[in-house]
Amino acid sequence: MKLGNKKLSKIGPTSLTSLAVCALVAAGAIGGNASASTSKAAGIEHATAELKTYSALPKWVAPGPAFNISKVKGMTIFSIPVSSSIAFESVTEAASAKLAAKYGIKWIDYTNDGSETQYVQGMDEAIADHVSLIELFGGIDPAQLAPQIKAAKAAGIPVVASHFYQTGDNSAIPSYVNGSISANFNEAARLDADWIIKEASGTAQLLEVESSDLGPPALAGIQGMKSEFSTYCPDCKIKVINVPYADWATDIPSEVSAALSENSGVTYVLGAYDSMSTFIESGIASAGRTGKVHISTYNGTPTFLDTIAKHGAVQMDVGEDETWLAYADLDQEMRILTGNPVVNEQGVLRVFDPSNIASAGNPPAAGVGYGSAYVKGFTSLWKTS
Repeated sequence: MKLGNKKLSKIGPTSLTSLAVCALVAAGAIGGNASASTSKAAGIEHATAELKTYSALPKWVAPGPAFNISKVKGMTIFSIPVSSSIAFESVTEAASAKLAAKYGIKWIDYTNDGSETQYVQGMDEAIADHVSLIELFGGIDPAQLAPQIKAAKAAGIPVVASHFYQTGDNSAIPSYVNGSISANFNEAARLDADWIIKEASGTAQLLEVESSDLGPPALAGIQGMKSEFSTYCPDCKIKVINVPYADWATDIPSEVSAALSENSGVTYVLGAYDSMSTFIESGIASAGRTGKVHISTYNGTPTFLDTIAKHGAVQMDVGEDETWLAYADLDQEMRILTGNPVVNEQGVLRVFDPSNIASAGNPPAAGVGYGSAYVKGFTSLWKTS
């Protein structure tokens, strides 16, 4: 099966999910004229206000009541990331392992290349080892692993999905998943669009690089981006480049270069994930447009925040604190391990650009730039007596 001119990637949900995303875009259910547009001035005002709000330090709000965690000592959490090659995944996994160790929990980071075969192998290994809990992290669709998750449940092992479901959409979580830690993919994409709207004064030509094969998280981002441009920048002209995750390194540089060579008016690229940025920059350089084309993106990986600090092609990144996410993950998982009810747990967003990038550290580092209120906040919930 093919997606445009691309083969469907081995990573992410089934081929049908990917095709469904494309069908929605083509039918106008996502973006297009689905939202009533507003005036250029009002669009710029809206974008500026949103960016100002999200440029400030995020506030920590207790996800639920305090609870006793004394029973978790000696337990094991087996985490399967969507791909160990993605920087955001590896940074969050390292933060989770360090935090879990403080409370006597063994954290296993199952290294994999992003193939469904390896996801199944990881699940089988976790079940055979009788771990205490399995975490699917960063984009694995639990539906892909429904038989394995049900086998884990039969063995008394709960399964948690982290960073896959859109914040506020609890109805999407299947009954065989014990809990989740959501992410606001929709809002992140809106903020990426807002930055371009503001910087381009309401009239822009841009490329949007996406990977619809990554399923529901990608779909939420596509919806947010297209809706924001449709509503607040009707004069913005967008060319969408859809590249499956497995083909980022080979196809993003050539497709970006070709698109820029075809249209000299393009001055912005919206990358769905900041790990794309290395390949987008390569395409910009190949087209001879270095310094003339700028990137807005999402995840806040330190490597790409450093690009902002050094005035590179990435000039805005909607960051998620990997350490904050590690705390949110562990909070939900310890609630499950101690027999407490699950809560609405989620990560947070902060916009980084040249105006506030210094707050992310010099050089930018994981866990820096989001304040420390969440550390005191979460640990105050975790009682040991």
